[in-house]
Amino acid sequence: YRNTQKRELPVTPGAEISGTVVATGSSAAAREWMGKEVWADVTGLDGAFAEYCACPAALLAPKPSTLSHAEATALPVAGSTSLQALRQVGLSTGEAVLV
Repeated sequence: YRNTQKRELPVTPGAEISGTVVATGSSAAAREWMGKEVWADVTGLDGAFAEYCACPAALLAPKPSTLSHAEATALPVAGSTSLQALRQVGLSTGEAVLV
């Protein structure tokens, strides 16, 4: 992972975002997200730790209403990594996992 992406300094790090869209580009695809609560994985774009983060509309997904923004930020990387690990192990119904 080290040195896999060349970045110009300074860099605002962060890969997962969740929030309300407050501005969009001019495309219809982007405008449909205006005012909506979303989450996204912006790995490679950086900036998720900033107050505002710009990203392509194609990366956005609606934030589930049952999750807080803090919980939704766990979906892209931690959530998908956990799901991938569970699938790789091949658990069956009724089996337990120690976390």
